[in-house]
Amino acid sequence: MTRSVKPQSGFTLVELMVTLSVLAILAAVALPSFQDSIRLNRVSTENNELIAALNLARTEAIKTRSFAELCASADGTACGVDWSQGWMVWSDINRNGALDAGTEVVRFERADPQVTAVANIAGIDAGTSAVRYNGRGQPVLPAGTVFPANVITLHPLTCAAGAEHLRNILIARTGQIRTLRGVCS
Repeated sequence: MTRSVKPQSGFTLVELMVTLSVLAILAAVALPSFQDSIRLNRVSTENNELIAALNLARTEAIKTRSFAELCASADGTACGVDWSQGWMVWSDINRNGALDAGTEVVRFERADPQVTAVANIAGIDAGTSAVRYNGRGQPVLPAGTVFPANVITLHPLTCAAGAEHLRNILIARTGQIRTLRGVCS
């Protein structure tokens, strides 16, 4: 009886090395583009989270017919100036403009550490970083006058010049919010 010899199946060492070389070249080409996509996704996510918080503050002010504020906050217990740490929405039902013991913190959101956020809030001192809404849903200054314009800018920590990763959140006098895209410089 003759036995038929079954051919061996598998890869040779040369075939394996060629395949790994091709994969390494493809990964080297695709990785920078993938990192760019991750940065853009992070900025878009933070943009959406911040807009949701602004809308929540506006809704809270209208609902309570009082004031509500969105401010930069690192821990959700006090307002700060660094939007890159996070932000919180609080309802100022007693209308004293202070985050005191009777004030309700509606929401606190910790920011993504890979995204930088900077507020340029018109008419507000450099030491304050907040958007305050009145009972009509309009952004107001601490004295109660309607804001002229507000901008909160978001971008990734590493933003290559010319990359379209910059987001400017504009808050109109009516309280309407829109986002403009921009390029990093």
